[in-house]
Amino acid sequence: MNVWRPMLKPYLKIYKDGNDDKLIVYGHAEQIWEIEGASVVDLVDLLPHINGINTMEQAAEAAGKAPELVEEIIYYLKDQGMLWNQEADCAFEDLEMSLNGHEIFLSRYLDLRQVKSLQEVKIAIVEKCPQWKYDLIEGLKKIGVKNIQEFDDITSITGTYHLAVIMDSGLNGQLFIEAEERFKESGTPWMKISVFNEEIGVGPIFIPDATACYKCYKQRFLSNRKNPEYAVRLFNDSVKSRVDPIANSYGGAGQLIGGYGSLEILKFFTGLPCQIVGAEYSLNVMSLECTLSPVWKVPYCTSCVSSTDKEPKYIMENSFDLAMKGDFLVD
Repeated sequence: MNVWRPMLKPYLKIYKDGNDDKLIVYGHAEQIWEIEGASVVDLVDLLPHINGINTMEQAAEAAGKAPELVEEIIYYLKDQGMLWNQEADCAFEDLEMSLNGHEIFLSRYLDLRQVKSLQEVKIAIVEKCPQWKYDLIEGLKKIGVKNIQEFDDITSITGTYHLAVIMDSGLNGQLFIEAEERFKESGTPWMKISVFNEEIGVGPIFIPDATACYKCYKQRFLSNRKNPEYAVRLFNDSVKSRVDPIANSYGGAGQLIGGYGSLEILKFFTGLPCQIVGAEYSLNVMSLECTLSPVWKVPYCTSCVSSTDKEPKYIMENSFDLAMKGDFLVD
């Protein structure tokens, strides 16, 4: 017989509101609980012991609280949706999707609605590097994405998509320029993946009228680097860039791209903080040095200046966001 070992959802952030009889708990998106009352002190003492290891009786003993009080508090937390339980939250079978062993990981941070939203996502991939494409597609399938379409170039894309992933090697930015023009018109978010010299770049995800655009990225490229003076030659037409990037010929580059890329796409579509929205993650395959560089809008940019004086129009509205909007007040 399985014994229930309750555990708080790992992503919850719990704060005291300046006194001992009120707690504020932040969940995903705009999910907020305010807990007040005489039992707040008991709850604070109990929280470290609701860890998925202790039973209710063991938690009560460790916190020095009466078992009846602990049982009441834990069932209150359960009713409010603050507890994570592997048996309940890993029940993804009804989604008819294979998660390749990721059920436990996903269930710690997502619920059924969020995971199901991945089934509805449509992603277009345009690539000039076939060896990377297959690793990224495999990574996307493992997180539950089913609708993936491959295209040879930007102009061949037909239909509408929730995200386009543009992959290119070397320093040829023409593919990204075409993506900027195409997706700005349609309002489609798009993700840049590239390799040059020893660096793999995952991101940014550009969102029209919300983040900086690719033209801003190009103008900010040097200032977004730790040692920009070493990258000056990349923008000097008189200096020939390397045509055989080390990272491009490195067989493991595709696996790194598939792993990092699919993880950030999962975050993007499920409401988890996505680190590459308006930022680029880069990894040097020789030194293993990595950076996360934000891309800021360039004042008076001819491509996105029209959006600098108004609120971004893009709002992620997947099933999770729609379900979780609004505050939850606990009396």
